[in-house]
Amino acid sequence: MILFLLILLLSISSGLGGQEEMAEFARTLLHHHNYVRQTRNRCDYHWSTPSETKLGNLTWDDGLHVTAQQYAEQCENSPSRLNDRTTCRWKSVGQNIAQVHSVSYAINVWRDGNRFYSFKNDKCGENYDCSMYKQIVNINTTHIGCGVHMCNKNANKGKYIVVCNYAPAASKGRPYDDGTNSRCKQ
Repeated sequence: MILFLLILLLSISSGLGGQEEMAEFARTLLHHHNYVRQTRNRCDYHWSTPSETKLGNLTWDDGLHVTAQQYAEQCENSPSRLNDRTTCRWKSVGQNIAQVHSVSYAINVWRDGNRFYSFKNDKCGENYDCSMYKQIVNINTTHIGCGVHMCNKNANKGKYIVVCNYAPAASKGRPYDDGTNSRCKQ
């Protein structure tokens, strides 16, 4: 699936112009986000602590997509202001941003925060940022909208900026309750 996303996005020169391309981009990113979330539901998945309450699938939100796309087109590789992410429906919106040569790499960058995250201590390894991973698997997050743009200016020239907005935003602390003590207890 990641290879398909890569091929699809290599054929795009800047952003996702066509409606069909945007729909496929949305489906693919949504699928990959939900795959990461579903692995946290598995009691036999040894790379992370399972969730006590099963994480639900995220739902695509066009309003979150619009604000993410607008920000991606600015070619900034830092989070937007909180009030620039809100929509009529969502006031609490989290955000992940990646500056990458391949759009398919963005979800991997965010997901790989899991490798440096200690669920037990709710801490990330020194010099690492796990907040993007925690946003993807936050139990309270239900909706997502993403945008992508090929930047041709500044230090970002020739790189994609991928922005995903999440609602509700991740809360402080652990992204979900530990499932090893009851749901997954053997």
